[in-house]
Amino acid sequence: MDPGRGAAGRRVRPSSPDWAIEYGPSGRTQPLAVHTAECWQTNFRMRPLSREQALEAITQLGVEPCIMCRPERVLGILD
Repeated sequence: MDPGRGAAGRRVRPSSPDWAIEYGPSGRTQPLAVHTAECWQTNFRMRPLSREQALEAITQLGVEPCIMCRPERVLGILD
């Protein structure tokens, strides 16, 4: 059975990530911000992240959390 297809042979969409990291226009710059999946500012410069990666990006790598969707609140990070 094709792993990309369900039991009825239909394509199965992978689950959406809960977190994303935004890069600059070149895609080679330092990350700009961490976002939640529901953020209205999402764009093509985003890459999916796991919860652990989002936590690491904000707490250890110094990536700024989005000021609109506030992922640090959802992640439980206190100032």
